[in-house]
Amino acid sequence: MSENNKGFTMVELLTTITIMGILMAVRISAVFIYIEKTGKQAVDTIVSTAYAGPYLQINLSKG
Repeated sequence: MSENNKGFTMVELLTTITIMGILMAVRISAVFIYIEKTGKQAVDTIVSTAYAGPYLQINLSKG
């Protein structure tokens, strides 16, 4: 056999794929946590606006 083998071994490829899979799993979970936090903040903003909206209109019409 010649010693001019080019390319990657199966172990190198599997190691790379495993590391990428772990990194993607961590990243995906972080994205879901971020989406959950921003969703709660958006709901809080919408609810506070819904409660304050009528009161603001009443106060503005009196002024």
